[in-house]
Amino acid sequence: MTKAVYMYDGNKQFTSTKLVDDDYELSGNETFVKVPDGQYQPSTFNGTTWIGTDQATWQAAQDVQTAANLKAHPELAPKPTATDIQLAQLTLKQAQQDQLNAQLLLATAQLSANTNDGGTK
Repeated sequence: MTKAVYMYDGNKQFTSTKLVDDDYELSGNETFVKVPDGQYQPSTFNGTTWIGTDQATWQAAQDVQTAANLKAHPELAPKPTATDIQLAQLTLKQAQQDQLNAQLLLATAQLSANTNDGGTK
């Protein structure tokens, strides 16, 4: 049979895993303690358990890093494709059509109300 070994660096931060035989003896910077599912990097081993980052904190750090990279290197910003542009144009046209439909429905309702009360409005 095999089992997983979780490895960490000199700062006790998770680096990788490997599969080993059941009789494997741990060397330095290794543990059989599993990094919990759903835990985001960095995960740090405290000798007993892994202390990690929640998704919101991890995502915020990623967003900051991405923004810093784009500010330093604006040429890395994703360029819209022709499909992206067409989709944006169609979305705008649909919003404009929805607004026109709403105006027409309102005008129809007002005309109907005027007709139903004898046109006294």
